[in-house]
Formats: sequence, structure tokens, C-alpha cells
Amino acid sequence: MFMRFQIKKIIMRKHVKIATLLILGIGILSSCVSKKKYEELEAQRMKANQELDEAKSTISDLQDQNEEIQNRSVKLESDLKDLNQSMTQVKSSVETVEKEREAAVSKIKTIKDEIDKVLLKDDNIDLEEKDGKLYLTLGDDILYRFGSTRISDTGGNVISKVASILGNHPDVKVIIESHTDNRMLKEGAAYRDNWDLSVARSANVVRQMIKDGVSPDQLLAAGQAQFDPVVEGDDLSIEELGPNRRTEFIILPDVRPLISISESINP
Repeated sequence: MFMRFQIKKIIMRKHVKIATLLILGIGILSSCVSKKKYEELEAQRMKANQELDEAKSTISDLQDQNEEIQNRSVKLESDLKDLNQSMTQVKSSVETVEKEREAAVSKIKTIKDEIDKVLLKDDNIDLEEKDGKLYLTLGDDILYRFGSTRISDTGGNVISKVASILGNHPDVKVIIESHTDNRMLKEGAAYRDNWDLSVARSANVVRQMIKDGVSPDQLLAAGQAQFDPVVEGDDLSIEELGPNRRTEFIILPDVRPLISISESINP
């Protein structure tokens, strides 16, 4: 009986030991599983923190970009407003220029019509509108004798008629430009060369026009001598050279308003 009891005791001890080993194994296994899970969670947490930091950095960058875009938008709106104002001013200036140009063209046409009514119909008188200017050309046969600056009675009458018209248009300018042929003056003549002769003739016409009522501020005397010929040739006769001997009245409209507008557009 005693022996049987001892055997049972030994068997129970073995069972306890086995159970203990089983419990310890389970605990160790559980511990291993918990640690692995922890490490996984920790890795996920660190990754989430990294993604959060990246998201915060991205948000900050986007906020900076948004602020920059807003600032650029404000500047662009201001620039656009200035541009619209400039375009409005330029458009207004262009319209003003066009009106002034039309007024200048109208002025020249009016003067042309007025002069055309009072001039003699003569082959030595030509009236032409060109490049916005009016050209009245008088041949020397009307104004002078060869080599002389003394205005003939017929020439004086034509000048007086033209002067009476131009005096009523004080806003136009008139260039009196005389031309000669290429024949040299005789030795001992009153003028050294054709330059002197052409300028002297223009000056006499200017004096006559001032006497007839044109303001000196409107007039300018110039001479081209033989260097702006209408016809050219070494063997031309005196008659054939006739078109070169002329005095031109170049009538210009007042362009000061156009200059003023141009300067306002391009200061």
C-alpha cells in the first residue's frame, strides 16, 4: 500500500513538472508574440510620425506657395489696372492725333483751294499737294530776270495774292526755297555764286510777303542753288533748263500739337 502511494506521488510530481514546463513554454511563447507585435506597432507609429512630419512640411510649403501666388495675383491685378489705364490714355492720344492729322489735311486743302482761285492759269505756276504739304512753284520767268533778285511786277502781284491768303492762316509755316540752273554767274556779278543768288531771291520774296501782311514767324528763306534740279543734262539749252529755275513756296501745317502728343506718349 505504501509502495503504491509512493508511485502515485512520483507520477504526480512528474505531471506537475510537465505542467510547469508547459506553462513556462506558453509564457515564453506569449512573450515572444507580444514583443513582435510591439515592434510592429512601434514601426507603424514611427512611420506614421514620419508621414505626419512630411505632411506638415508639405502643408507649410503649400502655404508659402499660396501666399506667394496671392502676392503675385495682387501685383498682376495692379499691373493690369495700370496697363488698362495706359491703353486708355494711348487710345485717347491716338484719337487726338487722328483728329489733328485730319485737321492738318483739311487746312492744307482749304489753302490749296483758296490759292487756286486767285492764281493765274500759267505754265510757270504749279500748285501741288504732296506728303501732307502744299507746294506752290513759280518759274523764274514770272519772278526774275536772269541773274537778278529783283521781283518783277507780275511776280509781285502773284506773291501779294498768295500772301493775302497765308496771312489769314497764321498757324501754317511757309518755306521759301529758291533754285537756279547750273550756269555760273558772270564775273563781277552782284552775287558770288548760285548759293548767294538763290538765298537772296528767297529773302526778297520773304520781305515782300511780310510787306503784304504775312507774319515773320511764319516764314523761312532757303536756297538750294543748282543742287536740286528738276531736269539734268550737260547739253541742255537755257530753255530746257527752265524748270530748274524756280521758287517754291512750301506750306506746312502746324504740327506742334502732334509733337506735343507724341512727347506725352513717349516722354
